Amino acid sequence: MDAFYQGRDGLMIFWEQISEAWEEVTVELRETIEAPGERVAAVERWRVRGRDDLELDFELIDVCTFRDALIVRIDGFRTGPMPCGRGPVGLGGKRGYSAGHVGEERRNSSPGL
Repeated sequence: MDAFYQGRDGLMIFWEQISEAWEEVTVELRETIEAPGERVAAVERWRVRGRDDLELDFELIDVCTFRDALIVRIDGFRTGPMPCGRGPVGLGGKRGYSAGHVGEERRNSSPGL
């Protein structure tokens, strides 16, 4: 199941859902790769620990699309199967998540995120 989060508010909901589902979340940026079409791929190592002490360690790739130096879209992808065999709650489905038009909404609202 894919998840889609629209705009700045959607991105905030994404992080709230992760915070509710996991006791501890650590995201380490491993590498950035320039891609065609004003995009950058960010290779990330995620470590999460649940309230029941379940721990997962996995890699995700976020592809950020820029327009006028603002992120306008983020698409997340897993690099392989999840350690437990399925996507954990709060981290999207088979493909991950997508947050479209993040920068455009940011430009029209208060500064921040």
